[in-house]
Amino acid sequence: MSVPRITCIVPTHQRPQFLRRWLHFYGRFPPGFGIVIADSSAPEVAAENARLVATAQAQGLAVEHRPLNLDFMSKCLVALEQTESPWVTLCADDDFLFPEAVKQCADFLERQPGYVSAQGSTALLYPERRRFGCMRLKGFNVEESVPYERCRRLAGNFFSNFYSVYRREELTRNFRLATANTDSRLTYTLPEMLLSQLSALQGRIKVLPGMHLLMERHPTNAGYLGRTGVRPQAEALYQRFRYCLVTELVATGLPSTTAEHYVDETFGYFREPSLKHRSRRRSPGDKVAHLVRSVTERVQDAFYPDQVRHRRLIRRSDYAGSEAIWAAAVKLMRTYPDGIPAGVAIP
Repeated sequence: MSVPRITCIVPTHQRPQFLRRWLHFYGRFPPGFGIVIADSSAPEVAAENARLVATAQAQGLAVEHRPLNLDFMSKCLVALEQTESPWVTLCADDDFLFPEAVKQCADFLERQPGYVSAQGSTALLYPERRRFGCMRLKGFNVEESVPYERCRRLAGNFFSNFYSVYRREELTRNFRLATANTDSRLTYTLPEMLLSQLSALQGRIKVLPGMHLLMERHPTNAGYLGRTGVRPQAEALYQRFRYCLVTELVATGLPSTTAEHYVDETFGYFREPSLKHRSRRRSPGDKVAHLVRSVTERVQDAFYPDQVRHRRLIRRSDYAGSEAIWAAAVKLMRTYPDGIPAGVAIP
């Protein structure tokens, strides 16, 4: 079997209904790249997932099932290490990537070695809402020439490039560092934040025109669950995160005192056990400056709709050129918001 140019890694755990929906979607819209299902489910669920993958393979989908009894970050790392494709991306089992955007991102990175990741637009769907039910999430170019300035820019108005397209070697290195210095069994937020900062240290971040990813908001996804409660082992986990990021910043030539101050000022809220503290506390002056910057950015977003610094309602122009696959993805999420149960025949 030839090595695909792009491989998409799909981590899954105890959610065969979502994997069934995911595979059904790509049975209708073959992506043209390889797929690896990194499965940490219990044996009986993993066996069900293996049957779903076997059916998809019989229908022509280039998909593999890999049982990996590991935590989230570790199974993604192993899947990356076992992949030979020059370009890789990830996708959650309850989201949909748009294949043409993924290919365009790989093409862009091939031409632009100074960029570490590329992605298109990201949208978030609330399936139960009939009005105002879909939002365009933040995403903008981070193109400063100095690594430290890229980190500051991304942290100052954070958006996730977790599901971007990457060079396999670069993403694998970042996952090794993040896996060794965080614990995804206790929190998903610190690993994602560390991965984003490591990527900004490596190179520029590009957001291209066109719809890239449709995400679903539902009560069992990590973004929903991570808004209340308590951070376990908050101080210990923060110190591991801090050590890694400071070390990597210093390796770029940044003075250690500057690196330490930046990490503590920007990410010190991770030390607080309460999940209500989701960002750093600001002084009154900082709050005013933040408000002025927010208004300015919203005006800029109106003139440059591909560069979104504050999430907003979706527009037709956001998925122009992908109308058919967009409509199918939205309909499938609305019809089966909890995934497709076993035995359901889909017309």
